[in-house]
Parts: sequence; structure tokens; C-alpha cells
Amino acid sequence: METVHAWIKETYQTQGIAEPDMPPDGDRSRIAGPALEGVFVLGKGFLNLDNAPYGFVTPELRKDHPEVRWAIATAERGSLLSFFLLLTVATSNVEGSWLNPLPYLEAFRVLDLKYGG
Repeated sequence: METVHAWIKETYQTQGIAEPDMPPDGDRSRIAGPALEGVFVLGKGFLNLDNAPYGFVTPELRKDHPEVRWAIATAERGSLLSFFLLLTVATSNVEGSWLNPLPYLEAFRVLDLKYGG
């Protein structure tokens, strides 16, 4: 999945697509992705832009590393779950205020999680 992240960064650069600055704290869900919101590869992992109401990037990490924009997960399982939850929030028209995805993620662990700027 790090290779996919590198492809995205390279393509953004060659196409002149600028990634938005992300605030170190506060609501990132109002910042639209410039081209992609995420990539989900079954059996391999996923990466998603850190602009959803929930995610893997902690507030502490955002504060210490405001350049982080992507969560990059290498995992055999969980890509479809992550995609489903993001779609549910995106189509709920309430910005995730009624959906608490944490119970669905209780037993879900990503052992190989990295972050990208």
C-alpha cells in the first residue's frame, strides 16, 4: 500500500494536483480531497485521506505532524469494512453525527499502519 501511496503522490505531482493543507486540530471533514479520498485493495490493505469524521490518525499525531494526510494500512482483512464505513458516512448526509463506527471496529486491528504526508 505504500507503493500505491507513492503512485498517488507521483501522479499528483506530474498532473499539478495540489493537496490541501490540513489543520493540526479541529474538523478535517470539511476539506475535500483534490482527486482521491481513498484506495481499497481486497487482501492487501487500504489508504485513505484523513478527512473523514473518524479514522486512524489520532489528534495527537495530527498536532505533532500536521503534514500527515493519509493513513496507509497493509492488512489482509478490513479493506472492505473501511470502505463500507466511509461510504456510509458519506451518504448519510449528516456527516457521521449519528453513526458511531467504534463498536464495528472493536475487534479490528491493523498491525502494519503507516502515515503519509
